[in-house]
Amino acid sequence: MEPFWKESLNRRAAQPRRCRWKNYGDGHQQAAPNADESDSFLNCPACGHTVRMALDRSPWDMDPRAAELLEKLQLMPLQRRCNRPAVAFLVVALTLASCAKDPGPTEVPVAADCDPRVATVTSTAPGRLLVGYTPYGPNWVTPDFTFVRQHSSVISLHTVVNSKVPWDIFLGDYKSLATYDADLKRDAPAWRNTLCALRSQSYPRPIYLSEEFLLDRGKGPHMLPPRLDGTYPAEFLIGGFSTYRSPAARKAAANLARYLVEFFQPIAFSPFIEFDLTGRGRQLDQEWVGMTDAYHDIYIEAKKWKTSLNPDGIPIFPTFMWNLVQSAEKAGELRFGYNLIRSVAAKAPIDWIGLSIYPNSEFNFGNILLKPAQIDAKYLEDARRVFNDQRPITISETGWQVCSANGCFESDQTTYVQWLVSEGRRLSMPFLVNFFETDPIFTGPTGSLTLTFGFRTAAPELRHRPALNVFDAQLP
Repeated sequence: MEPFWKESLNRRAAQPRRCRWKNYGDGHQQAAPNADESDSFLNCPACGHTVRMALDRSPWDMDPRAAELLEKLQLMPLQRRCNRPAVAFLVVALTLASCAKDPGPTEVPVAADCDPRVATVTSTAPGRLLVGYTPYGPNWVTPDFTFVRQHSSVISLHTVVNSKVPWDIFLGDYKSLATYDADLKRDAPAWRNTLCALRSQSYPRPIYLSEEFLLDRGKGPHMLPPRLDGTYPAEFLIGGFSTYRSPAARKAAANLARYLVEFFQPIAFSPFIEFDLTGRGRQLDQEWVGMTDAYHDIYIEAKKWKTSLNPDGIPIFPTFMWNLVQSAEKAGELRFGYNLIRSVAAKAPIDWIGLSIYPNSEFNFGNILLKPAQIDAKYLEDARRVFNDQRPITISETGWQVCSANGCFESDQTTYVQWLVSEGRRLSMPFLVNFFETDPIFTGPTGSLTLTFGFRTAAPELRHRPALNVFDAQLP
């Protein structure tokens, strides 16, 4: 997301920001007794929660962990006047993130065993539209595999290595699944146990596997995740920084990718998530070129794992933030539109077109005022224009924001999901993934923030929203 924001963030960081929010655009006003001019308030008329935030300095001058959560949530840049409710949500997220722990693996139950088991259930029948969720992700997602298994025909495992890799094990030529397993048991047992637990908890549902293969979306000087101790193999470094311009780094990443594919046995695999955001952030520089070279090497190596259903290897593809790609194409910013996807495909095939879409999310470049009926009828089908062929389109992640300062509209979420399923069937999509199965809550000393994208409300209520029934109706 950095390219969209870098100039405006630098500009804002250089100037103190003072705003006081009272008018929410819908006629509702929140009084601010005993507040000075540098205090701001968020009061959602739908839920009644009020949070007070001091803005006597730039909200961007914060703990780096706040910026990390900002990127993970893919929040929108501040492009409009500071009295917009969306800004309040954004600042709450940053405030809470500043108190977060350092990134670490999501805690999942330790698997009783790590024996591989292939999911051969009716949900994998050819032609069936699979639906599911992402019960595991970076450390801000709390997994609930029991609920997800019950309500899914596919499970999306997202960034399973969680930004640290025992790289020395994967240096050199590819070995074998058994050899890597033995090395990991000896040298990185906790790292391997996390993978075992994820696979065990997902069974018997088929898995869609996606992995970032980048540190912080490639925004900083280091491109690759570090070793478990935070260092890097010397072979990865050029000018003191890890880079995919290093052939050794590309080979190790390709070996890791093949290992993960053989370990999880997924129905599809996405190296590089929302890859266009990284391309924008790097402005298609030499590091971006190195990443696309890495995609080539990962594709070639991971394709070597074959199954009876996929004798030529499983489908492999990066994913793209479709909101931004399509907007760039329509605005004539062609190098960040369809041509960006085509440039990746020039290095290695893109088997499916993986789309990340959040049409109304104020955290994901969407329009919070959008109604499902206003979505362009060709919004998804337009992805076929990228290559002018019939290769499958799949929704790698999506979500409809239910609540904002304008109120809560669960019926809109249901209508959106109904439309999405209808389009999935019409376009013969392999699967649809609603990223959050349950609304996640972020808490801190100043309050809490709930992201209302799930099909189940946050704990302790855990109420099923009507949209859940739409996905349930697709289950075998």
